[in-house]
Amino acid sequence: TAWLESFPRVLLQDNTYIQIHEIMADAFKGSGGNASAAGVKVDYSYDVKSEKAEHIAIRQGADSDQGFAEDLAARVQKGDLVIRDLGYFCLNFFAYLTSIGAYFLSRLSFNVNVYLTADADEPVKLIQHINRFGNGDKTMEFNVFLGQKQRIPIRLIVYRLPSDVYRKRQKAAIKAAKRKGRGISLSYLKFLKYTFFITNVPATLWSMEAVGTVYRLRWQVELVFKNWKSLFQINVLKGTRPERILCLIYGRLIVILVVQRLLALASAQAVS
Repeated sequence: TAWLESFPRVLLQDNTYIQIHEIMADAFKGSGGNASAAGVKVDYSYDVKSEKAEHIAIRQGADSDQGFAEDLAARVQKGDLVIRDLGYFCLNFFAYLTSIGAYFLSRLSFNVNVYLTADADEPVKLIQHINRFGNGDKTMEFNVFLGQKQRIPIRLIVYRLPSDVYRKRQKAAIKAAKRKGRGISLSYLKFLKYTFFITNVPATLWSMEAVGTVYRLRWQVELVFKNWKSLFQINVLKGTRPERILCLIYGRLIVILVVQRLLALASAQAVS
């Protein structure tokens, strides 16, 4: 909790996918693949400190998280900390947060250019840079700039993974690429030997060792979705009319929010 004291709000954002009957594909287009032809996404942002829902949006299952990444910009405030996964990775959003004095913590996307200086002509080759200047450490930190156009000043935190962990990640990546009929580059396999975090939170607030621990907060929203499905059965949507499906979703979300507020108030009373 000491690592979060400086931020008025700590916002987590993610979404959960709900499959519905394929006959409603015109109204609720699904993501395809092995999933149903019809689906709904419930996008959820949550303030950890106040234990309140910050925003909920119902979207079509085919909508990409990337396309929704900048939606939070209209509601984020100075001093807020935003923690999201790679699905919401957006350089323009990071640049906006920096410009208003807000903060972010994210993992680094493989295809994003990283520069050693704000005016560097060429991006740095990360793995070579780590091998040269990382001194073989398990945890490393570099002050770099993110994005070809944005050049956002960030702290890049690098965690070297145990050999059994990164081999497991590599095998999973190779298997996923084969399933999709794609090749996989050697540079990406080397990238998987590390976990990369990016943040604009200053080192005076977080040490590089703290960053990975704080990022684990993101799993709180995953636990929320698990409770939505196991306790409130938000993923059980029977029927073939779009109006019925929306009524079921909205009704369960109302119940969820009421219960969430009651639990937050009970928790506050217990602490006081």
